[in-house]
Amino acid sequence: MGKLLKFIIILIAILIAIGYFSGEEVSSSDNQTSSAVPISESKEQCESGYYKNSSNAHCIKVPENALSVDESWYCKSGYYKNKTKTTCLKVPENATKYSGADAWYCNSGYLKSGEDCIKEFPEETIKQFITIDSSANTAPMRSGPGSSQTLRRVPAKTKLKVISKKIIKGATKYMPDVTWFKVNYNGATGWVSEFVTTSATF
Repeated sequence: MGKLLKFIIILIAILIAIGYFSGEEVSSSDNQTSSAVPISESKEQCESGYYKNSSNAHCIKVPENALSVDESWYCKSGYYKNKTKTTCLKVPENATKYSGADAWYCNSGYLKSGEDCIKEFPEETIKQFITIDSSANTAPMRSGPGSSQTLRRVPAKTKLKVISKKIIKGATKYMPDVTWFKVNYNGATGWVSEFVTTSATF
């Protein structure tokens, strides 16, 4: 009995020493490093669809068809950034975006026409002559079928031998197909549209 009493006294002394009866709660985290970062040192978390501007710490809405990443944004698949890097433009049908660049090129068998890719038909070599329309003083001879670059101005009523021709399909169902004639005039080879010709002789 004496040994038991002695054991109880020693146990009570130990509990008093570690503060068990002091009324203070011992926190298990007192000797651990907290994983929480002080608010003043943490970065603001933007909501989905926004990204943080590093210069002013504001949350800015990402453009349509874009996704946020860190302190910036990128365009979704099938889109590319415009020249001012403010919005996402859709890559045209029958085109492919360059890897690592905000630009695109037409797939094989298609020709760039403005911001679209239209189907390019194989050249057809023929024996044919065309005459430039007499309703205008001159007609433009372009650098390529559908191109806006003018190589020469061909006078009205000029008869030209056709080297080959291409039929360019309309970019939309509302646009007609256009036949372009490859010709040579005044030392230059270029293309004239059927819309500036009045006749063709075989």
